[in-house]
Amino acid sequence: MLRRAAPIALLALAASTLAACPQPTLPLLALGRTGDGQVVVHLRLCKEYRPGLQLRTDPPDRFGDILWRIHRTVPSREAETIVLGVVPAGWTAEAPQPQPSQSQASPSAPPRPAGKLELQAGAAYRIDVFASPPATPLHFTLADLEQLQPDQVRTGTVTSRAEFDRKAADAC
Repeated sequence: MLRRAAPIALLALAASTLAACPQPTLPLLALGRTGDGQVVVHLRLCKEYRPGLQLRTDPPDRFGDILWRIHRTVPSREAETIVLGVVPAGWTAEAPQPQPSQSQASPSAPPRPAGKLELQAGAAYRIDVFASPPATPLHFTLADLEQLQPDQVRTGTVTSRAEFDRKAADAC
């Protein structure tokens, strides 16, 4: 009888602990495209925060070069859609610092943009969100994004924008 009671008590304790868990505070992130093909970042925060976004190359053999970095100037938890490479109102750009890896650039690394940010075919990228706690970065290529239909976004997988918005709202 005691052997049966122990697993049941453990299961009850686990269930009560899970039920008491606080709402998630991770930002939710997806990539999409505008009607004219511009890459956009869809960002949702579950609590008020001043997040940052960073785009970097993502070569397999080294730490990638930072291409673009922005930070929100005031706390917010509003859902946002940001055109990659454009600094939206309420955000500020941070000049990327030279990385030690730039002197040892991989032959497959795209050139560092001097003006407008343009993604290069064949290059791998990653986008990071700076928030507390940190979010899992998204890894992607231009080809990944070109395959998206107008109503789709890429998280870890491809999903509809409506499904992403629904899951983001449910998570918060």
